[in-house]
Amino acid sequence: CAKALTRKEKLHFHAHIWYKVSRSERVSYNGITPASQADNEGSIPFTRSNPPARPAAQGVRPGLVAAKKGQSMRHEKLSIIFHGDNASNFRPGFERLLATQHRLIDLSEGLASAAERSEYERADVIVGVKFNASLPLPRHLSLFHAPAAGTDAIDLDLLPASAALCNCFGHEAAIAEYVMTALLLRHVPLAAADADLRAQRWTYWAGRLTGLRTELGGQTIGLLGFGHIAKAIAARAKAFGMGVHVANRSAVSSPLVDRYFSLAELPSFMGSADALVVSLPLAEQTRGLIGQAELAAMRPEAV
Repeated sequence: CAKALTRKEKLHFHAHIWYKVSRSERVSYNGITPASQADNEGSIPFTRSNPPARPAAQGVRPGLVAAKKGQSMRHEKLSIIFHGDNASNFRPGFERLLATQHRLIDLSEGLASAAERSEYERADVIVGVKFNASLPLPRHLSLFHAPAAGTDAIDLDLLPASAALCNCFGHEAAIAEYVMTALLLRHVPLAAADADLRAQRWTYWAGRLTGLRTELGGQTIGLLGFGHIAKAIAARAKAFGMGVHVANRSAVSSPLVDRYFSLAELPSFMGSADALVVSLPLAEQTRGLIGQAELAAMRPEAV
């Protein structure tokens, strides 16, 4: 769902990528990549499956020499690319976070000119939300940072072996508030009430039949996945008195959760709630998880 970028989200991302870029200045480039990744959304390093073995410092731009154990790498200006409109939202004020004056460059979504494509190819760090075969190969890339929870538009198999892929959380508060707002608007006709009031129509006077409405607090929300976003939603749903059901690959034990379902119980889970939120990352394991049978199991009035 589309939503406005909050100031808190922007500051969180600035801090997060500043940390990652700072790490890029010192990283040993020893070819070691993380062996696992989290189940749900979050700020985590990703890696392609079964990465090929490579010698230390392979693919690293000359001048970024691998450091010996316990030593820091020589600092050198990095070429940091902000690719596309999404990434450019985080560009203003970024220089103030960096101790070293790196090259910060904004590039258009389509890399329209030869000069832009050349800058993309020379990048040490790319901030963006997509990477595919239509884009130039940044052979010396050390960090691809997605300013989003999802990385499904980034082709892991095409990223250079020297590059780490990181995503970012910090979106959960804004998304949770959006979810609660959308749910409240199904029960509280606030816009209609305001319009009628300004026209001196007391449509929703207490006790009148026209004033009757449903209440959010008597309903159950179902959360498919229980990462940062789902946990933030669960906390707010509980504050409204809602029941909280969760379906997740691993078992969930939380004071915020009233009932847990395994993924093998998806039809039962889908039929247990009045509103359902999917916050799983799009991956091969989750693609097509919700199909016709699962949707048919939902309550008639559920959303």
